Amino acid sequence: MSDLDRIETNFRLSLISQREQSVLLKEVASSLKSMAEQMSVMAEKVDTVAEAR
Repeated sequence: MSDLDRIETNFRLSLISQREQSVLLKEVASSLKSMAEQMSVMAEKVDTVAEAR
């Protein structure tokens, strides 16, 4: 394997890794958004309970 082939292989692996990281980051962002929405709903419920007392 020549140096050029090795560089090309490493470059391709790097691109694949970056794509995988992007997918994972999008999944994390989606999970965080969902958690934030659930926390907001819970906060509203707690606020309602607090006002009822």
